Amino acid sequence: MKKLLYILMMFIIAFSACDPNEEIYDELDGLREPYKAPLVNYTFTADDYGEAEDFALIDAVSKDDADSSIAKLIGEMEAFNKTYMAEDYVGKVLNEMFPEYGTGSAANVTYNYYMGIAHLDNVGSPDDAYTLLAADYDAMGEESGEPGQYNNFSSTAEPEDYLPEYMLTLYPDAEEGEMVIITYAYYPDPGVDPEGYLYFDGTTWMMLSNVYELVDADYDDMGSGPGQYNNFSSSAEPEDYLPTWLRLNYAYDVAGTVRTIIYIYYDDGAVTRAQEYSYDGLSWTQNDGLSELTNQFINNGTEWLFDPTITVEMSTSNYQFIVDYVSNKYGVEYLNSYLTAEFIYGTDAYYSEFDINDFDPTHEEFSDIEDPTWEDGAEKAIGTLLLPDLFPEATLQVNGVDMFYRVIFLTYDYGAEIYYSMKFSVTKAGPDPEFTLVETTEL
Repeated sequence: MKKLLYILMMFIIAFSACDPNEEIYDELDGLREPYKAPLVNYTFTADDYGEAEDFALIDAVSKDDADSSIAKLIGEMEAFNKTYMAEDYVGKVLNEMFPEYGTGSAANVTYNYYMGIAHLDNVGSPDDAYTLLAADYDAMGEESGEPGQYNNFSSTAEPEDYLPEYMLTLYPDAEEGEMVIITYAYYPDPGVDPEGYLYFDGTTWMMLSNVYELVDADYDDMGSGPGQYNNFSSSAEPEDYLPTWLRLNYAYDVAGTVRTIIYIYYDDGAVTRAQEYSYDGLSWTQNDGLSELTNQFINNGTEWLFDPTITVEMSTSNYQFIVDYVSNKYGVEYLNSYLTAEFIYGTDAYYSEFDINDFDPTHEEFSDIEDPTWEDGAEKAIGTLLLPDLFPEATLQVNGVDMFYRVIFLTYDYGAEIYYSMKFSVTKAGPDPEFTLVETTEL
């Protein structure tokens, strides 16, 4: 019996030590390891917003947020908001969706954001009025293209890009619901309204567009409904009257115009509201306050993090754009017979690549560079030609994070094809933005 048991034990040991599937199991385990995935383009769905809402509700509890209704708005409106922002919750959803994606994986995610400007309750009439002084413009920046350069706003320094942040300094003790009228100088368009209505929501100032506050005569003009008590109500809703009133009173507005109407609404008491309306060239409609955004998220090996860097892989049309630039500026003699390739920067639209051998370091385009290389040619073609055309309104930062653009392209060198990426920072905001090379990476 002992001999039989001994033989049986040896058989078990031998079998476990010589498992023929062991290598297969190891390979499968290897496949489960996180890997760098190609760029993912994804649009949030209703289910994704619901999952993001769950994460937001957990945070609301942890922060002892007595009012979790704002977190619940993510699922109800299918949109993020300024309290529970996409930057904090899109990555959590991506973690659940793509657990197999590892370090360096990137996703361009499209989602809705509720700006909270389209409709405001209890705004009240303006509490104060203030005219900006030279010192105020200077405090908003005195560099080229900033308000303090000439002590005014302009098309390159719009008030909505500076005033909301500056109001935190100008009115440090503002309370939620406060509204202020700011009078400012705008150069050189005399058609621009020199007054801005700014509303404080308790955290940030919001600039309202083309504000008008209804007076008694306006309600009367809309008939016995609003005119009876000079207010709107559940029996005389503003959306049933204001579109027509706007069409009659702003008959010469062009498509794309946005106006904000301040009015009184009676609901167990009179409250003052503000509502944005947009004109499409035919009719006025209420704005819902939603904006569709696309931002990039990067996997750092542990989690997905918001990254405003925009990644672009050059397409045939991008290469052809550079070819056409050379043709228009220097003539077709710098192009091949098919007009699909040029011999200054070396771009070839037919093959969608930079041909290193067609780069001309002696051309005047590179006279400011000592011993120029093909990389200098690609840098100029992408940074000074392509990116300003693709992103004319590029900004220095997004939500306080420096803005970068990463461009992926193919090179050809006597049979060798290699992908590279060039990362550019925005060193001057649009219009007419400027991009500066940060790094070049062989992929």
